[in-house]
Amino acid sequence: MISDNDLYRLAILLGSASVLLIILCHFLEVNAIEDKDNSDVRSVDENIEIKRKKKN
Repeated sequence: MISDNDLYRLAILLGSASVLLIILCHFLEVNAIEDKDNSDVRSVDENIEIKRKKKN
């Protein structure tokens, strides 16, 4: 049978590991290099310019 102390240590270990993984995930997301060559994605300024050209 697992003791209360073992459960406590396991909970602390798993909680700490999950917090570290969340921090790592956020760090990688913030520092990710964005793909500038993706032609499917346009900036807001490009969309505004395209709409202005269509109106003229």
